[in-house]
Amino acid sequence: MSNEEFKDLIDSSEKIVTYEKFSAMRKAREEIKTVPLAFEPGCYYVFPDMGLFTHVLFITDKSTFHDLPIYIMEDNHGNLFCEEMTDDVTIGWHQCTEEVWKSVLNFPDDDPRPRS
Repeated sequence: MSNEEFKDLIDSSEKIVTYEKFSAMRKAREEIKTVPLAFEPGCYYVFPDMGLFTHVLFITDKSTFHDLPIYIMEDNHGNLFCEEMTDDVTIGWHQCTEEVWKSVLNFPDDDPRPRS
């Protein structure tokens, strides 16, 4: 819920917030603040500030170059990428449903015929 929507909940003539309006504001803010502590394999996530979506495929042990476990993920365009498993990697990400993920898929054409 944006700040403008919060302002709309307040009665501008009397500057009074009813319990129902306060509950709605509090619930909306709590939903916004929920940040996953760690990505889970098989789950889908959205980064709403940048319009990014990702699907966590699996987690590796430490890699050759890093001593930390690595998340292997794919974005909604079919690109694979990895991210170190650190404390701040989930900041800004929110879990979303598989239906939302499928609605934003933008994979290239899967036609197996060679193009000339």
